[in-house]
Amino acid sequence: MLNSTLAVPNAVGLSAALDMSGYDVDSPLCFQLLGAGSADAVTVWMTDNASATSLSVSNAVSPAALVGAAPRQSTSQVGTSILGAPRPRYLYAQRTAAGATGVTLSITGRETPGTTGGGSATSIIPTLAVGDTAVAGNIGALTAAQTVDAYSAFTLTQTTAGNLALTLASPSTVTATRVVSVEYLAASTQDCTFYGVQFTSGTAATVQMVWNGVSWTRAQPSLTLGGNNVGAAVTFGTTDAQNVRGILGGTVFLTATAASGNLTVTGVGTGAAIFNSGTTGNVSLGTGAAGVDASAKTVFVATGAAVKTLTAGSQTGASVTTIQGGTSPAGADAVLVTVGAAGIITINPSTTGQLNLGTDTTGVDANAKTIRIGTGTGGNTISIGGAGAGANTINIGAGTGVQTIHIGDGAAANVITVGSVTGAASLALNAGSGGITGSTATNGNINFTANGTGVATLDTGAGGTVTVAGAAVAQTVNLGTGNAVKAINVGTGTSGNTISIGGAGAGANTINIGAGTGVQTIHIGDGAAANVITVGSLTGAASLTLQAGTGNASLTTATTGTITIASGTTGAVSLDSGTTGAVNIGTGAAAKTVTIGNSTGATAVTINAGTGAINIGTSAAARSINIGTGAAVQTIVVGSSNATSSLDLVAGTTRLALIVNGRTCLWPVTAAGAGTKLTNDGAGVLTWT
Repeated sequence: MLNSTLAVPNAVGLSAALDMSGYDVDSPLCFQLLGAGSADAVTVWMTDNASATSLSVSNAVSPAALVGAAPRQSTSQVGTSILGAPRPRYLYAQRTAAGATGVTLSITGRETPGTTGGGSATSIIPTLAVGDTAVAGNIGALTAAQTVDAYSAFTLTQTTAGNLALTLASPSTVTATRVVSVEYLAASTQDCTFYGVQFTSGTAATVQMVWNGVSWTRAQPSLTLGGNNVGAAVTFGTTDAQNVRGILGGTVFLTATAASGNLTVTGVGTGAAIFNSGTTGNVSLGTGAAGVDASAKTVFVATGAAVKTLTAGSQTGASVTTIQGGTSPAGADAVLVTVGAAGIITINPSTTGQLNLGTDTTGVDANAKTIRIGTGTGGNTISIGGAGAGANTINIGAGTGVQTIHIGDGAAANVITVGSVTGAASLALNAGSGGITGSTATNGNINFTANGTGVATLDTGAGGTVTVAGAAVAQTVNLGTGNAVKAINVGTGTSGNTISIGGAGAGANTINIGAGTGVQTIHIGDGAAANVITVGSLTGAASLTLQAGTGNASLTTATTGTITIASGTTGAVSLDSGTTGAVNIGTGAAAKTVTIGNSTGATAVTINAGTGAINIGTSAAARSINIGTGAAVQTIVVGSSNATSSLDLVAGTTRLALIVNGRTCLWPVTAAGAGTKLTNDGAGVLTWT
């Protein structure tokens, strides 16, 4: 039997031409619309014109007009074409009314006896579901034209009682070797017989029948072609366009019986070698019919040195494609998929499908295994996630079990990039109580850079500690050392931070702030708040040096503030300048009280000068100068007993008074200047002159 399919136009119009030269002109044709709704209307035309664009009764003949998906069969030979041939060569399908899209016309008929076939027909086993047979005789009470002339397989579902004896109609063409298959379905509720075979309700059974030229007989259970001679060859079919077809309900075995014999099934030219099964049957290669074979063997599929396309499995519905490998020998692969030098291996689930490696279809597998991707030494490029604009979610180690994840930690100079600097891309590195450790080799660098106006933040949760360079080794820690203007903030929050610089232990540290040679402005605690600032230490030989250049050093308080400079119990306080600089105390132009020394115990105040003068109250301001005026017993010495020393007591025009034992001696100043000088006669007698 031959079968062809022809695509019906989606719109009203004519299909392409189908060459029917391989069909027997003395046998009827069976037409069926596939994938169509009941509203589809299609007319079948035949003509000898291979490129017709418009057909009608004037230039073609019509064997059938079809509506809907039910089979439609011509009841006689199609008649004589307008060109005088027994039947036109080319068949067209014409849609006469709009309907469903994707409609296909199926044409089934007998091939021309004694020819090699032709056209675009392909070998099939068309099956007719007969259903129940109400009376004994031909199955379904159907004629040859309705059964064996158009179909090669039949299914029976017997529901009429009586154990009826069923038969097949004699074919219209009586040539021998006609073969058909009859299947009694398990859905049958009544028994029947078929050429001596008892069919029992509820039990499926299949019988193959052969037309011997006179009557139908049951096919023999087996057929052997060829022999066991070494090197013997058995050839089926020819090398032209003729097809080889078999219609059997049992199992077909193609076997090389010699120990080293080969079995080759080859389609010549563009021909195809097709292995297929029935509706629920299995197709097995390299194993038994049930998929079980204990023999060790190597199965090659499409391994020749030519360009091939190998397709395994189906994308339809719940189809499953399984590739299995057992326990491989040491160093071998259980399942190996390889391609040529520049080949590509693509494993891609359709649309929203799921791709699992090393796990089952649920994504959960309790078996421990090793999964390697790109572990060769050839310089692989391994890409995970789409290279296009699609938004992907990539999960690595996202399960709830404890997982050890290594990325680029092999013993090589790896360059590892994590994250992107494009747009709003973000990167989060998270860890539990085990912490996050970033380390390099001996001389490696770790750089954290926020580009543009970005912020680089090192922080912890509540109560945490941020440690930089906390290892017990000698090292240099740089913050903001790049050659650009930047703001470096440490502890600028408002929550009452404690900021420590320098070790809290016994280590000897050197802390440099603004030690560079550039002009630097350094602020310590000068914010608008009542800051308490302590500089220096009182412990041991601790020292404090405050230095300034020609820009001066200033100690300033607010309006009522006090500046206290004090040493330890026996320490000295020195206020001094350089070689010839002046030392000024309280010289600012404002009314103030300047106190030097105190009256406690044996406190002493010494004011010394070199050959220069000691000046007290020498400015032009009016003032009182008190020396030793306190209410205690005081010894006041003014002047020196050195032979050349002198003492001048000078007063203005008012008076000069000496108060001794409560008595005041006044010496008025005369106009001539007499009585204004007190002279010692050398014997201790003072005389005013």
